[in-house]
Amino acid sequence: MASSLYLDRYRVYTKPEFIKVYQRLKGLVFNEYHNLFSLCVFLGYKNKKKAKKVGKKELFWSQTFSPHELAAFYALLIKESENGNYELLKDGEKALEWLQEYADGGMEILLESDILKKFVVKRDDGVDVDATTRDNLQKQMMYYVFSEYLAQVKQ
Repeated sequence: MASSLYLDRYRVYTKPEFIKVYQRLKGLVFNEYHNLFSLCVFLGYKNKKKAKKVGKKELFWSQTFSPHELAAFYALLIKESENGNYELLKDGEKALEWLQEYADGGMEILLESDILKKFVVKRDDGVDVDATTRDNLQKQMMYYVFSEYLAQVKQ
């Protein structure tokens, strides 16, 4: 695999209808967009749910991923290469597109989850999150993440 610069020079995108969710949860539940993006990648991957891009909205630069996030992404990419998809290890742009498809799939899962769907507000330009009960939203999100983790550990 290439150096640590492998995924550090690209724009990361999401579906336009998800941008408000990222904006709302940044600073409220997650420190940065890349934290929520990473969670969504793993939710999508775990549940084998990818979402194809219909349109795209810029989120952040890929160099903001933490070393831990990058290491975890590389593990997924290596696992995928075992299935014969070697292009992802050679081409950072294709690898990032692959991760974005899982992130959007994971966002769909997150928004449809029993815990978070009560906070989801549908608008003409996409979905938003009602953050008026800020503390409850943070607790519910952490509970969801912990529940997903426990479910995975028990398997």
